[in-house]
Amino acid sequence: MAITQDSRTRSGNGIGRALLAWIAFFFALLVLVAVVNGFRGTVSDIAPVLVSGRDLKPNNRNVRVVGAVIDVRNTIDAPLSLLQVTSSPFEASDLARVTIDAGPVPAGVDVALLWIRHAEPGQIHEQPLALSRNRFVATALLDENAQWRGRIEKVVIGVKGLSGDPWRIERVTLASPGVASIARGFVDEWMAFDPWDGRSINVLFGGRESQRFYLPLLVFLAAAATLFYLRWWYRRRGDRLPAALAVLPFVAGWLVLDLRWQAELTVKAAETWSSFAGLPIEARHLRMEDGDLYRTVGVVKSMLPATPERIFVGSDFDYFRMRAAYHFYPHNVLSFGWRDGKVASAGDLVFLYQSAGVRFDAEHSVLIWSDGSRTPVLPIYTTTGAGLFRLQ
Repeated sequence: MAITQDSRTRSGNGIGRALLAWIAFFFALLVLVAVVNGFRGTVSDIAPVLVSGRDLKPNNRNVRVVGAVIDVRNTIDAPLSLLQVTSSPFEASDLARVTIDAGPVPAGVDVALLWIRHAEPGQIHEQPLALSRNRFVATALLDENAQWRGRIEKVVIGVKGLSGDPWRIERVTLASPGVASIARGFVDEWMAFDPWDGRSINVLFGGRESQRFYLPLLVFLAAAATLFYLRWWYRRRGDRLPAALAVLPFVAGWLVLDLRWQAELTVKAAETWSSFAGLPIEARHLRMEDGDLYRTVGVVKSMLPATPERIFVGSDFDYFRMRAAYHFYPHNVLSFGWRDGKVASAGDLVFLYQSAGVRFDAEHSVLIWSDGSRTPVLPIYTTTGAGLFRLQ
């Protein structure tokens, strides 16, 4: 009985040790990768963005250029000045430290940082910039701002308020924030949930399409490091590592990846519910990505007889070819394997949707294909970007 109890205790301790070791290695590797990326960013490819005062792009005439600097003084007619920082789009986790080298901000004037994210092109985010006791703009660390995430398309310095004295700006610098912010950027990349696009977990790494370090690789490295640690620890004690404990780190890693996937599915299911719940089937189709295609096919199908016909579907996009085939059923639809009218016979139908390589010549009633060949047709339905034709 004592031996059994001791065996259970040792087994429980082994499981706890394995899980704690996996967690420790995971975070240690995360910090290590962040340090390496931070060093690379500081030394090589992620250089700070330095913009002199005269290179800032103002939205009005409140700015006066004085050599390499500018003076900003708002007027009653224009109490707000926006100064765009000229730079290419960048990842928020790469450049999250903002420094404005300038004189003291006049009394009655407030300064804020404005930015637009790639994921929300119509949304402006803002963070007021703190001032020191002498009214100098303090260096801002944006890694704690929940909206400083993803790809930043545009950065603007906002100067609001009236004063008798101008505010002189020498330079604006966007720089790397440090290891903590970079590690946090990795997590943001992993936890970015994309909308439905038809792909399964078998072809997804999880997170943004392009990442600097993918979560499955980090999970695997943490599991491998845990396995080597457990082998060393058991060998030091003179014991043999149980097979179940050898597998446990990899099972734990798999569970982490699966939990992340389940969280994404939950978010997607909630978005789907909010978009389609309670709507009739017609309204649901119109809300989907191919809503215009569905509407167009509906109009065209109403012009066709109930007896199924052979329809050749053409589009520059495979997605629309496949969706058109689905909407046209039960007609006999051919979405692939043809490029011009040579494979079709007189009486067959051709449906074109967003197909730039094919042009309809209304004067001669022919379809002109990308190779210059012509096919006589009878137009049944034509509209901008789409049409249904019967071959003659």
